Amino acid sequence: MNIQRFHGVDLHKRHATVSVRDRSGEEVGFHAKLYDFGAYACSLGPQDAVVLEASSGTFFWADAIRRQEASCMIIDPGHFRIIRDSWQKTDRRDAVNLSLTLWLSQISQQVRLPEVYQPRADGSGAAAAVCSVAGAEQTDPAVEEPGPRPADGQRHR
Repeated sequence: MNIQRFHGVDLHKRHATVSVRDRSGEEVGFHAKLYDFGAYACSLGPQDAVVLEASSGTFFWADAIRRQEASCMIIDPGHFRIIRDSWQKTDRRDAVNLSLTLWLSQISQQVRLPEVYQPRADGSGAAAAVCSVAGAEQTDPAVEEPGPRPADGQRHR
């Protein structure tokens, strides 16, 4: 595998914070509040490696990322000391630390990420409909991103 970009992603309910590094370890991209993570996931390819913190909906996004032939791992934030023991926890620092540690683990193989066991999708799940064949857009209106939905009669905030 010839990984060229290393993406550290801090997922939230409505947005993601993303730090991207190149093969030399330099940060080449940063998205403070990425609201269309589906389009971002669809833009990835075999030259990309992504690390996500385990949370609600993470397996869904990992499957969508892998369908683009990008490498994706999910880590346990409780066992990732850089984030767990941080005194000044911010979304930016989490994403930067994730991308840096992913880069170190892939390039030098001296760092090991606390990866979570992930059952592999068979291709029939909802994540299969996130990216269209022709472009980076959600194509199936019946497929929704994971997360809570408002009850009938309640407004969505």
